[in-house]
This record gives sequence, structure tokens and C-alpha cells, in this order.
Amino acid sequence: MSECAEVQRQISALYDGELGSAESQRVLAHMATCEDCRKFSDSLELLRDQVASAIGRIDTASLDEAFFQNLAKERMSRTSWWRTRISVPLPVLGASILVLLLALVLALRPTQQQPQTPAKAPSKIRTVVLGPQDIVKQEIRSPL
Repeated sequence: MSECAEVQRQISALYDGELGSAESQRVLAHMATCEDCRKFSDSLELLRDQVASAIGRIDTASLDEAFFQNLAKERMSRTSWWRTRISVPLPVLGASILVLLLALVLALRPTQQQPQTPAKAPSKIRTVVLGPQDIVKQEIRSPL
């Protein structure tokens, strides 16, 4: 990069006060000897003055007011998601409501349970012990 290109790049930083004293002295010394860099500096300074005077003529209070009015209009024009209108044909809407009601009725209907037979309480089991004296003899007759 040539020295003029480097100096022209640093001239704006010089006007903004962003260069150190040694760097500022080097840029100013180059501009004292270089006609092109001096012209560039003059045109940049003229541009900065024109921009500053244009900004001074702008009524920033009215700009702020206009900005916030436009912002409010923009916010009001947006529809919240819960206020969005949905277009559904009436028969579809009616059928959907019927299906939902049927599902609700079926979900809340008590289920039919099979009657449960009460568990039988264990009966009292009696154990009878028979001894030889308890044997009863029967005569068996044959039908022949």
C-alpha cells in the first residue's frame, strides 16, 4: 500500500481524534508535502461540515415523535395469535364438535364391570376320624 493510500485512510481517524500524537504528526507532515492528500483532506472536511449542518437543521424531536407514532401503528396493526380469525366451513365445525362430544361422553361413561361374586368364605372343615368301632357292615345282595 502506498504512503498516500495509508495517509488517506487515516485522515478520518485524525479528524475523529483516534490517532496518537506520533501518528497524527506523521499524517500532518505528509499532508504538508502532498497536494493529493491535502485535497482529499479538504474534501473530507467539507463533507463532514455539510453533514453536520444538515443534521443541525433536522428537528430531531419531530423525528422521534414520528418514529414512535409509526411504531405504535405497527404494533396495533399486528394481530395477536389468539385474535387470528380462522375460517372453517360450518358443516366441518359441527362435525368436529359432535366428534369431540362423543369422545367426551365415551371417556366419562362408567365402564360396565362384571359383577364380582363374593369370595366364598372358607367353610369350616371338620375332620372326622373313624375308628374300627365305627365301621358299619352292610349286606350286599346281588340282584340275580
